[in-house]
Amino acid sequence: MASGVTPWLLGLISLLAGYTAVAVAAAANRQPHIIIIVADDLGFNDVGFHGSTQIPTPNIDALAYSGLILNNYYVQPICTPSRSALMTGKHPIHTGLNHDVIYGPQPYGLPLGEQLLPQYLLRLGYTTRHVGKWHLGMAIQELTPTYRGFISHLGYWGGHQDYYDHTGFLAHTTIGGAHPYGVSLSETLLPSHLGTLEYINHHVGKWHLGFFREAYTPTKRGFDSHFGYWSGRTDYFDHTALEQPGYWGYDLRRNMSVARDGYGQYSTDLFTNEAVTIISQHNTSQPLFLYLAHLAVHSGNPYAPLQAPADVVEKFSYIEDENRRKFAGMLWKLDESVGHVVTALDQRGMLQDSIILFTTDNGGPAAGFNQNAASNWPLRGVKASMWEGGVRGAGVLWSPAVARPGRVAPQMVHITDWLPTLLSAAGGDLSVLGSIDGIDMWETLTQGLTSPRKEFLINIDPVFNGAAVRIGDWKLMHKPQAYGHHWDGWFGPSGRNQTVPQAQLEVILQQVLHSPAAVAIKKILPHVFDNVKSLRLKAEVHCLPVPVNATQACNSVASPCLFHIPSDPCEYRDLSHDRPEVVSYLKSRLQYYNKSAVPPRNKPWDPAANPKYWGYAWTNWKDYPVPPMSQGETIRYEENLFDDIYGDKRQ
Repeated sequence: MASGVTPWLLGLISLLAGYTAVAVAAAANRQPHIIIIVADDLGFNDVGFHGSTQIPTPNIDALAYSGLILNNYYVQPICTPSRSALMTGKHPIHTGLNHDVIYGPQPYGLPLGEQLLPQYLLRLGYTTRHVGKWHLGMAIQELTPTYRGFISHLGYWGGHQDYYDHTGFLAHTTIGGAHPYGVSLSETLLPSHLGTLEYINHHVGKWHLGFFREAYTPTKRGFDSHFGYWSGRTDYFDHTALEQPGYWGYDLRRNMSVARDGYGQYSTDLFTNEAVTIISQHNTSQPLFLYLAHLAVHSGNPYAPLQAPADVVEKFSYIEDENRRKFAGMLWKLDESVGHVVTALDQRGMLQDSIILFTTDNGGPAAGFNQNAASNWPLRGVKASMWEGGVRGAGVLWSPAVARPGRVAPQMVHITDWLPTLLSAAGGDLSVLGSIDGIDMWETLTQGLTSPRKEFLINIDPVFNGAAVRIGDWKLMHKPQAYGHHWDGWFGPSGRNQTVPQAQLEVILQQVLHSPAAVAIKKILPHVFDNVKSLRLKAEVHCLPVPVNATQACNSVASPCLFHIPSDPCEYRDLSHDRPEVVSYLKSRLQYYNKSAVPPRNKPWDPAANPKYWGYAWTNWKDYPVPPMSQGETIRYEENLFDDIYGDKRQ
């Protein structure tokens, strides 16, 4: 027997070893807590782990550097389609949600026949909680969160809201007379350009580019004179205008009740506090599913699109662009939220048994798109497009179950994969899922195996007549977006040319290492942050400057564009003429996907949904009698099948 080691000590060591083995085995067999954090409209380049130092995101980066950076990860171009794919594991072409989003007054939603992720997890014994944005339908109560598998919900049913008063403002697609916005003042209009060339500029007739402030009117936008009307239409003789003012109402719910007590609280803080409360009060003997879908960094209502506390915005005084500076404040609060959630999990002893998925819902609305200031640099395009900037998502998967944590995951992953992947991690029977588009990626990602996913459909939009598909390294597409050729470009900022001390890389990395998220994670993975700098470099996407002969557009259905993404991630060079055999094969795959597509479910606005009829709150209006309406509204109501929630009245 070794000197100094007694039989008692050996027995104790043996006992402790046995106890540890049992504890490890118990942890391995315990169902994980599942936390999904969705950032709304976050751009590929808005997170630090993709290389930008302009806006620090230390808590998000801490998750990334200690988990998996999903560097070949794809989402849908816009919100409702992505959220439906996340919740169902099905591509939106198979749920009828592949065109546009569900607007508040539209009487449809994610089909009620679909089973959602929280419903599957409920059957596995999970406590299912939803905080934040829903955006999958609200016309009837059966479409809302607590009827779709969540036992509680604090948040909003629509697509956006004001960050403080929690109202949602929706207008039709043109600028109405009562709408407090117009063509952004940051845009230089044609007459202003011509004025620099000594032109005299006169405008006669219709304006329709905004007039809620004098600065938006013709003679303040470059014209020397104007005779005409500012709105969208007038009577041909008396020159009066009847305008639709849009729909405006409060949109904050606790379960089915309007949550007036949230008024005045900043949305990101409100949702963070609710998430932390849920965690702090959770019975840890049961697995928790928390779906935290933030408003940030989506723009708010048109009259105040970018909102953050003034003291937070002041932190970024070095950012010259005012909109980007406000965006930075919004992003800082989002990152702070991630830190609070991770800390709360740690304090309850839940972190070591948790899976955390952090994801955007689509690419960032850059350069003023959607009145926002995100960045997808160096990727091409913006939100609502099928360019890489619209669909290549910022995403992180974190779990102690990840082998060799602190990796860049090159595996192809699509947002539809999360439902089977998370159910697999929870010990669910995937055979009950039936026909879905998602693939179980749990072992693939956690063990670093070759991805079973070799292709995915980006989208088929029969209304815009656009489509795109990715097969292996190749991407084929036509009409990637429908909002004007300007949005086919490349938009910054790069975030890599800051000279102020607080935006230097070493300072940024120290913020990461000392962030609340990192402090909590190091208790479980003490050495996981040893190679942060090299990991960051691996996660960057590098492209040469935009060449003068870069492909300008891909709008021909007959002659779609073909890009080789690994060698050309910024989509500079269309190779369709060089590789006709690849084009032919990818076209056949698009045809294959299109055969199984269902018609889009979009419906016209229902005037009965107007919040003015419901105490100025957005509500499940189809559950109530039709309110008294004006004659014009009644005619529009009767002309449309607004009560056809299930789609059975369609010819």
